Amino acid sequence: MASVRISKDIKEGKIIVTFSYDPKFVAMVKSIEGHRWHPDKKYWSFPHSEDILKKILSVFKNENIYVNSTLQVPFEQKSDKQVPNQARITEVVKKELKLKGYSQKTQKAYLHHIERYINYFAKDPKELDEKHIRDYMLHCAIVLLPIFWKVVQIYGIFKSYLAIRVQKQQKFILTLASGI
Repeated sequence: MASVRISKDIKEGKIIVTFSYDPKFVAMVKSIEGHRWHPDKKYWSFPHSEDILKKILSVFKNENIYVNSTLQVPFEQKSDKQVPNQARITEVVKKELKLKGYSQKTQKAYLHHIERYINYFAKDPKELDEKHIRDYMLHCAIVLLPIFWKVVQIYGIFKSYLAIRVQKQQKFILTLASGI
């Protein structure tokens, strides 16, 4: 069974839908108002709204759907205050992830989660401690449950399994060349 991937373009604020070419899927996408095909990137986009996301999930309810985490949990900042040192922290974390050899997609996801964590409290990250991490994790769980329930209702059934993909890390072996 072909799968449908639903994600969010964070810069553009749009919902992105991708799948292997299938005339049936194309017809399904075209039935949703606001669709736009991007031939250069080979994906469909929609304006970001909860109603459109529900419509997409409803149209593809009998298909294998992967919903990216950026769409699953809407976060709200507790404060509109500017976070000190955020750009510097983001840059340092980005360099560290690059040095550790994480893929571009993993780096992007990790940075996004770190920025949401920092923005949630709107404090200097040096002031954040274990209690803040626990509060943030509790917030994530509380926000996620109603969204999970909506998805379960749209599908009409609860699937008793989850497909979990584990990213395999490549091993690098450094050797000394003779004559150095």
